Amino acid sequence: MTFKQQIHPQFSHTEVDLRVGCLGYMRHFQDITTQHLLSVGKGNDLIPYTYGICWIVSKYHLVILGRADVKQALTAETWIEPEKSKVRLHPGFRISAGERTLALGQMELCLAHVDDGRIALLPEIEFPFEMCEDPGIERPKTRKLRFAEDGLEHVYSRRVCYSDLDNNRHMNNLKYVNVAIDAFSSDFHAEHPVRELELEYLGQCREGETMDVYRTIGDDHADVLVRNGAGDTVLKAIIGY
Repeated sequence: MTFKQQIHPQFSHTEVDLRVGCLGYMRHFQDITTQHLLSVGKGNDLIPYTYGICWIVSKYHLVILGRADVKQALTAETWIEPEKSKVRLHPGFRISAGERTLALGQMELCLAHVDDGRIALLPEIEFPFEMCEDPGIERPKTRKLRFAEDGLEHVYSRRVCYSDLDNNRHMNNLKYVNVAIDAFSSDFHAEHPVRELELEYLGQCREGETMDVYRTIGDDHADVLVRNGAGDTVLKAIIGY
């Protein structure tokens, strides 16, 4: 069984054309995945205090098949795929309007010790592996992103502020989505609507740090790289259009 929720898009979920796109779908992706883990007592509301461990998103892959408007009633569903690894999980995701699929995705989650950032194992939080299943829904797969970093164009710099932070006091993973999307103007997005988004998180940013955003633009996709103040790469993104 997949974990399902009914969604009624709000204007806050839409983009400049008043339709739900990449940013709104990513928000719903994280929300329903979070609710799924909360429903079995393994969410970030409890495990940091019970085990001293928290969830960290390491990868996203989203494919957009259609855009929704605020008049549409949507169904969001998620599931956790069967795993051989004791280090990571791969929740799947689908949003549909009736029989029509609008978005599909996969996330990669791992665990880290709150005090020192060491990787933790799923058995350390007594994760219920019996909830993992394959519902037979076709979905994209996360992967390690590789692209040339030479010749990237510096687009802008951005300072990490209080409203960017999550409960681990790092920049929230969804805030990086905005950072990557904002590497392009509204005119560019109007001509090249996002149809696919892949993200790989390679580091974390904290309040007060300045991020530098770089890009290269190709015929059917763009590569985005984000570095922190020390010059370390914290995010790679591939945006397909």
